[in-house]
Amino acid sequence: MVISTMIPNPITNPAYAVEEFDINIDVEDNDVEWGDTQHMTVTVRNVDTNDRVSDAEVRLTVDPPDSDSSSATDETDNDGEARFYVKVDDDAETGDYDIDIRVSKNGYDTKTVSTSFDVIRGDDDDRDSDRNGDGSSVTVSAAAAAATSSGSSASGTAVGTGSGGAGGTSNRGPSGPAGASVSSP
Repeated sequence: MVISTMIPNPITNPAYAVEEFDINIDVEDNDVEWGDTQHMTVTVRNVDTNDRVSDAEVRLTVDPPDSDSSSATDETDNDGEARFYVKVDDDAETGDYDIDIRVSKNGYDTKTVSTSFDVIRGDDDDRDSDRNGDGSSVTVSAAAAAATSSGSSASGTAVGTGSGGAGGTSNRGPSGPAGASVSSP
């Protein structure tokens, strides 16, 4: 007995079309001083229809100049937006912080886009002038898109990094070094 199975060929039988994302990143400030928080909003749209895409997974990864990266994940809300907060500690290294944003959802091609912002010492005379900002001290957190019956809730994931070398990944918890902490806005 011969049993044949027909597998649809996506080229000749396009029964399942894969959609594409259009991703817009709104970075609040290009220059962030020690002790400040960088606010970022990621807006996800369907590239063909320009409709906002809800329930897409958005992963934001912050890569400091000479230290380990840290990440947080959020889902887009009904407006197609995910919000992230990057808290820069008082002893964070200065320089260009690269940001990678990866968006995925069933039925869509996964897409990654990049941007950056600068961390500067600032003009605060109360800070210790001997600090050289040589350790990575950023905490990344995400605002959750979930809403409860009593209103919206702000719960999210966060991963902080402490001082570290350029190799490997260091995901530290609430008692991590150099002021890194896990928090949600």
